[in-house]
Amino acid sequence: MWCKANDIVNGSSATTFNPMGQVRRQDICVMMYNYYTKYLGKAAEMTEESQMPGIFSDWGKVPGYAKEALR
Repeated sequence: MWCKANDIVNGSSATTFNPMGQVRRQDICVMMYNYYTKYLGKAAEMTEESQMPGIFSDWGKVPGYAKEALR
């Protein structure tokens, strides 16, 4: 799969890839961020982490792997 080969998507674990699984908002953001930074080679502008709860009311529930992409 092109997205996996180009590091745009990762598996649901170290040994599992689930293309039919549910995709959450944070997962879409990670894929878009990876495409923008890794494939296009662009630098992403980051919002200060202290401002994130005002943007996403559920910021405290965002898993660590997605925080950079959402910022």
